[in-house]
Amino acid sequence: MSTSLFETAKRFFILVVLIFCSFIIATYLFSMGLGVLVLFSTPEGLVFSRESIPLNPLLISDVEVNVNAGLYFLFLWWIFALCFVAAWRNREGLLGKVQVFFSGSSRINPFKNNLLAMPAIASILFVTTIVLHTLQSQAGFPTGEPIVGDPFLDFLLVSRATIIEEIIFRIIPIGTLLVT
Repeated sequence: MSTSLFETAKRFFILVVLIFCSFIIATYLFSMGLGVLVLFSTPEGLVFSRESIPLNPLLISDVEVNVNAGLYFLFLWWIFALCFVAAWRNREGLLGKVQVFFSGSSRINPFKNNLLAMPAIASILFVTTIVLHTLQSQAGFPTGEPIVGDPFLDFLLVSRATIIEEIIFRIIPIGTLLVT
């Protein structure tokens, strides 16, 4: 009897995780579409997308190249879209995981797919950041606020920062270890 109750509780928990992760995945898709919509269908976004912005392509030198902001945004957007598709299909695949759950199998681990794992990890990180921010503020340590300039440029720079972070902290170290 207790095994059946445990299996029922486990399936309920996994169902809650799947529903939660599906909602977060839907927000990923929504935000990707919203970024394109805001940049290319608002008057301010259209003005910004036609501007030329300086870029430092080598990151470690003082060489700057001017690029069109709209084309650069679309380039970054395609990188994100390709990463989303890769995460969808990676390992056991998102749809495969959902099908295994609804087939009644008790051997399902939703965290073997990146798209199912990342919403849970990001939510835990978000709550942890809020707790640390609150504790820091209560202890009297100033946490500061981000300096807001041009919202479109800030959005573009934050989008670029995530890709640069992946290159610097994942691809270069892992590639260096694989080459040696």
